[in-house]
Amino acid sequence: FTARRQKRVGERCAIAAEFAVGGKRLTVVSAHLENMRPCGVSGRDRQFSDLLKNVGGWCEAGDAIALCGDLNTLENWVTDPGGFRGRATSQGKPWYQSECGWWKNKVKEDHLHDPFSCREWTVRHRPLYRAKLDWILLGNCRAVRQGSGKCNASDHRPIWTEVSDLGLGNPGGSERRRVLGPARQGPDNQAASAVVTELSTAVQESGNKTS
Repeated sequence: FTARRQKRVGERCAIAAEFAVGGKRLTVVSAHLENMRPCGVSGRDRQFSDLLKNVGGWCEAGDAIALCGDLNTLENWVTDPGGFRGRATSQGKPWYQSECGWWKNKVKEDHLHDPFSCREWTVRHRPLYRAKLDWILLGNCRAVRQGSGKCNASDHRPIWTEVSDLGLGNPGGSERRRVLGPARQGPDNQAASAVVTELSTAVQESGNKTS
């Protein structure tokens, strides 16, 4: 992959911003998890857990969140046939299961959801490899519609989603809120909407030249 030929200076990082939308607060996070060995699924899982702890530190209970970015969920049977190389860092993921599928189940425990399926790939390397590396994970809000673009500004496809019902909790979710706490209640809890565009791949593409 291209990243293996890039000089690495420093480590991955994340940035966040808060937006006031219709009287509600929406926190948008742009993250880039590690792809270099021996990180693997286990290393990215630890990075993600640390990120959630930081996000939970500045968000109030019930705040809407959109955690976006290149999570480098790249492992599948093409990258590691048989699972021999990644076994030590696989976090218990079966070698035949895609890392995307493993993350889909994991983020449910954190009461986050991504409106894109694993078939909606964001990176492709012909002839065999394609995978969903980029995510828009939503908490305490609902995806109204979503879409993706072409790989004309990066080797990743850009993705976007429109969200509504900020602060109303996750659709079909439990009342437990490990990170963001219970949804706020009150007469002012009316639906608000915002458009979150996952721009981190373009930002990181230029940032990778120096980071």
